[in-house]
Parts: sequence; structure tokens; C-alpha cells
Amino acid sequence: MHIRSKYLLFFVVIFLSRLPFIFHGFGLDGDSWAVALASQHWHVTGDYEASRFPGNPVHELLCSIFSGFGDISLNLITVFFTSLAALFFVMALVELKFRTPFLAGIALAFVPAIYINSAIVIDYNIALAFIMMAFYFAAIDRSILTGICLGLAIGCRITSGAMLIPFGLMLLRPNEFQKNLLRIFFAFAFALLVGAVAYLPSVVHYGLDFLSYYDVQYPSLMKILYRFFIETWGVVGCFALVVGVCLLFLPERY
Repeated sequence: MHIRSKYLLFFVVIFLSRLPFIFHGFGLDGDSWAVALASQHWHVTGDYEASRFPGNPVHELLCSIFSGFGDISLNLITVFFTSLAALFFVMALVELKFRTPFLAGIALAFVPAIYINSAIVIDYNIALAFIMMAFYFAAIDRSILTGICLGLAIGCRITSGAMLIPFGLMLLRPNEFQKNLLRIFFAFAFALLVGAVAYLPSVVHYGLDFLSYYDVQYPSLMKILYRFFIETWGVVGCFALVVGVCLLFLPERY
């Protein structure tokens, strides 16, 4: 089978695996309902209001465009971008000569935290999709496209800007000092420019006060560990991670 046909089939499989769960409203997370209400307000009035600070304008804009079609359409946006995230992850691994890219892509798509959040109105997987696009373009040495995609990820979740560091390192090549400087400059410049443009609605509406957050009680250490392991990866995933780490310490012949 041609590689493009494999990509298409992979995308369709991931997309279809989410469809049974898009008919149950916006989800149980209060942030999902906040996005739905904010996007509907933007759609009806043309006036931007952040679903929660500092805002997620790229995701909120996508949802506002389709908010007139109900909760299923907004859930489908998340399904579509989750499938894109898995696809571009696979494409990047193919470029990096990874041995089993499609198996890795399936593993990513079915991580419990990703799967659960792939059929509700939440921005995690939207940002992940743009991050995986940036990952792919960094793997094929396209610094401008890396920056643009990362800027869109920042527009979904501002903390995506942390990915500037690993993707900047990916763009470095040995013995190419001047070209490396240009690659880093273009990637960083476009990421920051696109991210800044994405947050213009927040700046216009709130000024610099948009750089805020909701102060909630910090969870206990046990709750953090639970979320870090079981809640994110599931029991099977945690077992796989433990096995994978142990394998690193075995002799190479194993």
C-alpha cells in the first residue's frame, strides 16, 4: 500500500473511533461548557469574551464559526484535530526513520487522557494537533512552517510556547552556524508573531489584564501523582511505561 493511502486509512480509523461519543453534549468538564458559551456569544454578538483566562482564541474562533450547528459540530472539531495530531505524529516519525510509526501513532491516539478529551469541546487536543504539525515540519527542516504551527498552538493554549525549545533544538544541524541562527530566528519569530496575532481579541477586549489565570486550590501530592500516571496513561499505559523504562537498562542484544 502506498504511504499516502496508509496515512489516509490511519486518519479515518482514528476519526471513526471517536464518533460514537460525540452525541452526549459538551462533556463533563466545566471548561468545555465555558468554551461552548463563549464561542456562541462570539458567534451571535461578534464580541469576543474569553472562555477562561488568558483565553484560547484559536479554538474559540473555530467553535464560534460552527456554534450554530450545535454540540455535535463542536465535538467533531475536536475529533478532526485529534485525528490530525495522530497523523502528523506518524508523519514526523516516518521522516525520523522510526521503526513502527503507525503503532506509535495508535498508542498516542488511544492514551486515555487524549481519547477522553478527543470527543468533547476542549482545547487540549487542538493545541496538540498544531504541536504535532510543528513537530513534522521541524523534522523536515521547515522552520517557518514550524513557527506558524507553533504560533497557532500558542493561540490554543499559551503554554504551548514551551515547545519552542525542543523544536528549536530539532532545527539545529552540525557545522551550519549561520543557517542554524536563521532557522531558529524564523521559527521563533513566526511562532511569536502568529501567537501574538491570535491573542489580539483578548488584548482588544481586556488589555494586558488578559494575562491572568483562575487561582484555584493546588491539589494534593497524591492527586498530582494520580493525574500524572493513572489518569493520563491508564493502567495498561502505566504498565507499558514501566516495562519500557526497564528495557532501557537491559543489554543491547535484548
